[in-house]
Amino acid sequence: PLRPGMDHHCIWIGNCVGLKNHKYFMLTVLYCSLLSLWAASTLLPDAFHAMQTMGLGTQFKYHYDPWHTAHLLIVVVVGFVIGLMSGIFFFQHLGMLARNITTIEKLEARRQLAAGNRAPKSYDRQRGPRANMEEVMGVSGMCSWWLPIPPSLPEPSYR
Repeated sequence: PLRPGMDHHCIWIGNCVGLKNHKYFMLTVLYCSLLSLWAASTLLPDAFHAMQTMGLGTQFKYHYDPWHTAHLLIVVVVGFVIGLMSGIFFFQHLGMLARNITTIEKLEARRQLAAGNRAPKSYDRQRGPRANMEEVMGVSGMCSWWLPIPPSLPEPSYR
């Protein structure tokens, strides 16, 4: 059953995302994106060098065999794909968080519009983007929003 403050069930973390763990879900997606992009970008010069020296023998100080080059390219491509996809996912959830709507509400509105009906009105929780963000990320300031520390939450608006 859905409870107030429940956003969705996430198969990747194996848990429901709600008011008490929404901050940690957001940070997990953000950190996944940043780490994937960082790993891919730091391996990119090595992958370019491996492609340049492949098959040239001892002309260069470091020689990469074709398997090593293929592995580097796969890791770089997969890293960028995961980084970009999770980055898009993070900004999508950040937008929903700022508007104070859940994934379930967004999907229900999309389903209603596809059926030709008027989209249901979201719960009356619109207090502005900053207040909406503080409800999940904490009221102790924006610097602590991006750290994996327990948020100091305001009183929930649905009570």
